[in-house]
Amino acid sequence: FIRRYAVKQEYQEFIEKVRKDGGRLLPFPCPLCREKIETLAPPEGALWDTLATCPYCEGTFIKRVTATQVETISLDEAYQWQK
Repeated sequence: FIRRYAVKQEYQEFIEKVRKDGGRLLPFPCPLCREKIETLAPPEGALWDTLATCPYCEGTFIKRVTATQVETISLDEAYQWQK
């Protein structure tokens, strides 16, 4: 419980800072629990891909972000795709 609270609090603090600093955020649903998450948008033309953790269910997934779009895939889906 304490770790989940810390992850969610860190996420909320980060999102608040991005908003305060004028950063662009993109909403997307967690591919595991479907909760709405927001992520920082990269500059136009950039692609960010990373292993991400949901601040709500703490599930881990792969996230690809462009200036306008977020794509996600669960690790189980990625494993099946690789077979």
